[in-house]
Parts: sequence; structure tokens; C-alpha cells
Amino acid sequence: AEIHDWLLDQAAWISEGQLKRLEDGGDHHSLVESVGGGEMMECIDTNQRRVGLRQRGGGRTCQLLIDDELNFTTVDGQPVASFQAIDVKGAGTHVDALPNVDLKNGQTGFLAAADALREFGWQRLIHECLKSKGTKMSTVQTYGIIDTGLRYKPDVKNPATGWDGDRIVLLLRQQHSRLSASWDEAAFFSVAQRSQLQTEIGRELRTTLAAIGITSEQLPKAVMLKDKCELDGEWNVQSDATFQRLVDFSQFYAIGSLGDFALTSDALKRGLALGRGHNWLKQTATEQLEEAYATFTSDAVHNEQQHILQGGLGMQYGGAEWIGRCKPQHCWSWFLETDDSCFTAWVFTHTQLPAATSHSPTKLLQELVAKIPTF
Repeated sequence: AEIHDWLLDQAAWISEGQLKRLEDGGDHHSLVESVGGGEMMECIDTNQRRVGLRQRGGGRTCQLLIDDELNFTTVDGQPVASFQAIDVKGAGTHVDALPNVDLKNGQTGFLAAADALREFGWQRLIHECLKSKGTKMSTVQTYGIIDTGLRYKPDVKNPATGWDGDRIVLLLRQQHSRLSASWDEAAFFSVAQRSQLQTEIGRELRTTLAAIGITSEQLPKAVMLKDKCELDGEWNVQSDATFQRLVDFSQFYAIGSLGDFALTSDALKRGLALGRGHNWLKQTATEQLEEAYATFTSDAVHNEQQHILQGGLGMQYGGAEWIGRCKPQHCWSWFLETDDSCFTAWVFTHTQLPAATSHSPTKLLQELVAKIPTF
């Protein structure tokens, strides 16, 4: 309880930009409500302020300084800031960014409970995998999730996810730096570039994950192809500035036999059909595929795509106009859209429940940890 209270005191904060969006006249004022049914703004103490830092490439995260302490020291005669912080994902964007925010593009700055719990599980899974294999890459670890007491109204879609009634939460992580590909242009994410992925540590990371069926590619080439050295897929790998710790896990998925975390064969086939799997398979000889995926031919995937279009099923995925694109409207890969794994089903079960559930945070964490396979 003492630790919980300390985390709430240090990290249960939203940004000034988020507050303005929730207030009367803001674009979220009519979209969001209090989970308990009371006045929404009563959930927020507007009389207090905290010090936080936004990093280049940090997106909707903010590093909140512990006890608002920021010290300076010198290194080689140069002043250097020194502080301890908690990284809070879901703490919005800076208030000055509001004129450029576009709800049509899902730019909310808020974090949905389902996304946070799923990312928590994937962080634990990948951390255990990399640790057991002795790789040079590790992960930033997660402290917990704070429920803000706010949610999108039951009949309102979260612009960032497309789901109705999303609960709004904060994801707490270890303090870390952010990778930046270039200092000469805007950077909203800390995605590793191809040159970094081709380094020894980048290749080790991808081959280790692909070997057990994990990928963050838009098309799962590294998992489906026999030659695991062919790492030319579009991987989404976000890391700290040293390229030694992964910092984001929302883009990972698994196919094959990775227990509760793996997509079913049907979900894999549907993901290939919804995106550009048909074109990729047309250029890929069947004998290049792993035996488990030999039936995923170009014709089979094309037929599945036609079935989706002719059956009017495209509305489940944002409309027919999205089918055939490299990615869907709300996430990085079509396989995140079709994810029917047992773990994701478990996530939705618990994040759709009312705020007062029979599952304590401790029990929820125990269930999550029990789902992590042994490597």
C-alpha cells in the first residue's frame, strides 16, 4: 500500500494540454466521463502542478521528476542536469501542440486500458525472452498502471483505437532516454533505423525474437520464411538512446506456438489478406516458407481478401477503403488488428469490466505473470 500511494503521488498526473481538452470547450469535453458517474472535472485536482520533461521522440510520454527535484553538476566543465524520474505514458502532449492536433488522425495523447495492459504483458514476455537468451538488448521495465477514473462514454469511440468506452489510464515505466534518428527534423517516435537494425545487437535482437515467433514487422517475413537471416522486413523497434533497451511494446505480435500470445492460423490468414500479404506471397516461392505456412499461398490469401470484401466484413476493419493498405487505421500492423490470441482476449475481458471488479491489482498481475511462457 505504501508503494502504491507513493506511485500515485508521483505519477498520477495529466498534462495541461489534456486538461484543456477535457474542460468545457475542449474537443474531449463531450467524449469523456467519470467512471463512477460523478462530475468528470471533479476527478482532477487543478490546484497542483508537477515538473516534467518531454523527450524528443517520446510521443505521449512525460518524465515526471521525483519530488520535483532537478539538480545540476558539471562533467568536463560542462553543466549536466541530474534527476530521477518516472516515465508516464498517456500523459498527453504539450499544451502548445493543441493547434496541430487532429482527432481524425487519432491524436488524443490519452492511453486506453487495453493498450496499456497488453503492452505490460508484452514487455514482461520480451524481457524474459531476451534475458533467458543472454542477448545484449534488454527492456525498460514497467512499474504499473494507474486508472485515472476517466473513460470514453459507452457509445463513444476512442479516436485513437476505434473502441467504444475505453477507460483512460497511465502506464508507468523506468526512467530512460530516447533514440533519435536525426536532430534535423521532427521526431515523434524513437524508431530504430535500418542502419541500427543491421548492427550486431540489432540482428541479434531480431533473430532471437523471430526464432520463437515474435515480430513487429508489418508482414511477418522473419517468422514465416525458412531463412531467418533474411531480416529485410519493416520492423518497428523503439529503443533508448544507447540502443540497448526496448522502450515500447505495443507493436509486437506472435505467430506459431508461443502459447497464449500467439495468433491463430485464421488470424494470420486474415491479416495477410487485409494488408499486402497477397502481393508479397506472389513474389515468394512456396518452398521458401516454413512448412507450417506452406498453405498460405498468394491465391489463398487473395480469395480470403475477396471473401472479406464481398461479405461486407471490411467495416470491422475501418471500411473497405483500408483493405490492401500496408497498415490499418489505428495501429502499426494488420496482425495487431486481427489478433485473436488468448492473451489479448484476456486483456479485453479485464479492461472492459466496470471499475469495481472482483480482480484486485495483485490478482491481475499474478494472472498476467502466469501467462508468460518459460524459455
